[in-house]
Amino acid sequence: MFTGVDFGHGMKLCHELKQAAGLTFRTMNKGSESVAGDAEVGLQSHRLLEMCLIIGIPPKILRRVIQDMHNNFFDTTDVIPEVLSIHAPPFTGPQTNAHTHLQSPLQKPEEITVPTFSSGQLFGNVEHFKEHLSVPRGIELCGLPELCFPDGFKLPVEEQEESFHFLVLTDILGNRQQGVVLHINREIKESDLYQSPPEGIDPTMDCTESFNILVPFGICVITKFPYYTVLKDCLSCLLLDLKSCGEREFEMKVKEFAAQLALVPCPPPGSIQLCFELGPLSIVLSPPEDIDSPVIDIGLHVPFLCFKPETVLQIVTYILTERRLVFFSTNWPLLTLVTECFIHYLYPLQWRHPYIPVLANQMLDLVMAPTVFLMGCHSRHFDTINEPVART
Repeated sequence: MFTGVDFGHGMKLCHELKQAAGLTFRTMNKGSESVAGDAEVGLQSHRLLEMCLIIGIPPKILRRVIQDMHNNFFDTTDVIPEVLSIHAPPFTGPQTNAHTHLQSPLQKPEEITVPTFSSGQLFGNVEHFKEHLSVPRGIELCGLPELCFPDGFKLPVEEQEESFHFLVLTDILGNRQQGVVLHINREIKESDLYQSPPEGIDPTMDCTESFNILVPFGICVITKFPYYTVLKDCLSCLLLDLKSCGEREFEMKVKEFAAQLALVPCPPPGSIQLCFELGPLSIVLSPPEDIDSPVIDIGLHVPFLCFKPETVLQIVTYILTERRLVFFSTNWPLLTLVTECFIHYLYPLQWRHPYIPVLANQMLDLVMAPTVFLMGCHSRHFDTINEPVART
């Protein structure tokens, strides 16, 4: 069942579910503050990809978790994901940057140069990489690791299917970037986490007897143009390569993927589409109609699969009258797709208030903000959010 609750007028709306994932909306009391800035201001880059990040847990934490599992004590509630590596133009590794005066004049700026990993030292080098992480100008990473794992970081007990979800990142000036996240689980050998055997482990022990663990990683691609479907298709191609590569090639595969996408330009407004091939797919970038029109890369019919037409009109009315709205769903990608559709329904008007279509578990306090907003979170938090608001 879908449920929408208007706490301002005491109305409750229940509608039948038309697809497997449930989505709910609720309105909250009206506020007045807004976030200044234009979502299109400062967008100097016209490449499809701004940067690609690998999100996961640091090697030191992973080693601690495995040691706890050896001691039959397993708890990941305090494990917080972090940015392990950032891949953005000009795609030069830290070793190359440290010796730029020795760089050959024939070397191209976009050439991929990364440190090589010796056997068993991949995760040790990840710690070295983190010392050299640099963020492209105009991109905010605050809270990104949590948004890449909105349900919290959990080590899977058994193999799980890969999944995708979509993000909208807004900086303090109101400029927006979009993100698409691929969740993938990789089986890590305990021996690969150490440059030397850990204490209590026989150094002569066969590697086949070492402890293996499934570790989730989030691969997040960030763009300044909302090509959600295109980037999801691109990540699907990357997924095929990652399934067949070893652990030492994992970082390199992601970097090569980011370098390829960074070379793809976004088409200018008009009627000319841009087509490029990536792996087995031929991917088409459709341009906006004119310079003032937004890029539309999602199905604008999605809200009508979730709500009856009169409910869609009621939600649009709440948005136009600047109500505080929270959408609930059991499906993370559906949250962003539906809220993005409602943003498009407003055109040529623009939503100038805080906009967070996916709230991580650690960010639920944001719904108590005394301002107009549009947010989304998992359905399991409905009672948690409803109780304090109902008392106010």
